[in-house]
Amino acid sequence: MDFNNNTMVLKEREHRTLEGEDQDHLVAIINSSLRVANIHHFFSWSQGAIQFLLPHEILVCGFAMGPDLPMRFMRFSSSRYFDETRFSEVCHPEEGLLPRMISHSNETGHACMLGTGAPKRYFEEALLPLLEHSELRSAAADGQRGPDGRLKSYFCFSRVEMPLGSHVEYLLQLLVPFLHTTLSRVIANEEPDAGMAGVQNVPSVTAREVQVLHHIKLGKTNQQIAEELALSPLTVKNHVQRILRKLKASNRGHAVTLAINIGVLKA
Repeated sequence: MDFNNNTMVLKEREHRTLEGEDQDHLVAIINSSLRVANIHHFFSWSQGAIQFLLPHEILVCGFAMGPDLPMRFMRFSSSRYFDETRFSEVCHPEEGLLPRMISHSNETGHACMLGTGAPKRYFEEALLPLLEHSELRSAAADGQRGPDGRLKSYFCFSRVEMPLGSHVEYLLQLLVPFLHTTLSRVIANEEPDAGMAGVQNVPSVTAREVQVLHHIKLGKTNQQIAEELALSPLTVKNHVQRILRKLKASNRGHAVTLAINIGVLKA
């Protein structure tokens, strides 16, 4: 047993806490999770409210549909490169990175992290070539366990925009229970098989569209938004139309309300 390493880990855990804005972000995540009712909302929630606490580009979720069934995986990403081929490779039941990370978490009982700066206690060397091949750059993952200790769900954040280590593990411990509960509710709300079928093609609300939404919330016209963002009025109009379609909103005000409810905009 590495006594010095275990002592360091215990000291890190003693000082885990959220401060300042991070506390507000967690409260916003919890509040907005209660209004997530379908896969589209879950996508916007994960790419909106959660980004303020754990910034990332890609989220892959695994969910056990039964005690003797393998996990089914869903991807939520604004990254165009992470296409169906990459997704299938990462989730391959025998050679994929995600199943291997799940095995690591099952064996160790804690989070699995891969990438520059990740402490060695969070990964196995054999996983690094898989990470490089996937082009995910970094990955931080953990899951929710049932009474038998087996993972019922697994959530992998990739291209994480903060240093990997004990703080990210702490964030995962805070977020995973809400991710699990919210995704469980979404799956239960969906029609049989419908919720899982189109998951990989859920449209994203882009960073530019969030900017447009922010100005809409302030009551600005398309002309005013165009001047603020150095865009043409026609381009702004197209952004607004896409926003309404993606959020399934009836008008601009309705779009702002929905965006706040699912965490894309701050109230």
